[in-house]
Amino acid sequence: MTSANVTILVVEDEPLVSMSIVAHLRDDGFRVLEAANADRSHRHPRAG
Repeated sequence: MTSANVTILVVEDEPLVSMSIVAHLRDDGFRVLEAANADRSHRHPRAG
C-alpha cells in the first residue's frame, strides 16, 4: 500500500495548524479531506 491509496480526514479548528498538517500530508502523497470541526467532519462521505 502506498500513501496514494490512503485518505486522511484532518479535523482541526485552527486554520494555520490545519493548513500546515494538510500541506505536509499532501506533500507525502496522501489524499486529504478537511473539516474545521467534528460536526463538519460527519459531512464527508466515507472514502473507500
